[in-house]
Amino acid sequence: MGAVARYPEDRMMFPPAYAHDIPEAWQRFFDLREELLLDYGYNTARAYWGDLQDWFEWAVEREKDVLNLSEKDAKQYCALLRRRGYSESAIRRRRVPLARLDRLYSQNQNKKTQESEIPCPSSEQPQQFSLGMQPTWESTSSKSP
Repeated sequence: MGAVARYPEDRMMFPPAYAHDIPEAWQRFFDLREELLLDYGYNTARAYWGDLQDWFEWAVEREKDVLNLSEKDAKQYCALLRRRGYSESAIRRRRVPLARLDRLYSQNQNKKTQESEIPCPSSEQPQQFSLGMQPTWESTSSKSP
């Protein structure tokens, strides 16, 4: 498997090298992180990348899935940052990218669920709706003159 250029890693002087066999949970995190960071400018993406990487490394060291952290886990991580001497505003800022990543992960999960629940219309009954137009349904009840 060839190396994949990731944003903003592809702009770093010495991009991190990943092993060939990346666990699936890690790959989901990397892909989701990249999807999230593409919407930001370089400096914000770089800062968020570092914050998310720190969360990721902390979770891996404790054998936790960074995409399924509990509030207790987040409190433990914040306590570690306090012991390291981070200010409360820095700790709050470090929580922001994880919350946004979690929101994106939930949206992606909801899309997958909705896609699997939506039945495909049969070819015998094609539905033709134009954008922005709602179908009108005529009532079968008797109409008054």
